[in-house]
Amino acid sequence: MLSRALDFCEITSFDAVAREVGELCGKTNTSDICDAHVAIIAARHGDLLYTGDSEDLARLLAALGRRRRRIIAC
Repeated sequence: MLSRALDFCEITSFDAVAREVGELCGKTNTSDICDAHVAIIAARHGDLLYTGDSEDLARLLAALGRRRRRIIAC
């Protein structure tokens, strides 16, 4: 099941958005760089975002000016 789910994941470089991650953390007063990285990539790509932290991801996406209708808590 996990291997099938990974077929729909996007692997991205952290280096390419490191500055944006820091800026988003500062803007939202959070220190979770992983969530910030996921939010930035999700705002740019994809239809669905599966997360165990839907409230934080929704807040980060909103700070980016993106409201995602398809955040799926798991």
